[in-house]
Amino acid sequence: DESPDGLIFEVQDDGCGMDDAQIAKVSQRAERGAEAATQNPDGNGLGLAIVADLAGKLGGTWQLESIPGKGTRAALCVPVP
Repeated sequence: DESPDGLIFEVQDDGCGMDDAQIAKVSQRAERGAEAATQNPDGNGLGLAIVADLAGKLGGTWQLESIPGKGTRAALCVPVP
């Protein structure tokens, strides 16, 4: 999609979702970066760490929304030159 702010890439699922503690854990890994996330033995959060890294490098933003039992939505918005 394209918005006045840039291009939006969005992924949504109808899986098990995440509670606030899980979202915080994923967000902390994403803030540390993709390299730090690869050291996590259970593998959670690597994809979102890469999205967060891309957002920073491209001057964009990312969002994560999730509802336990309903699913998760992740979005990356990057500016269009």
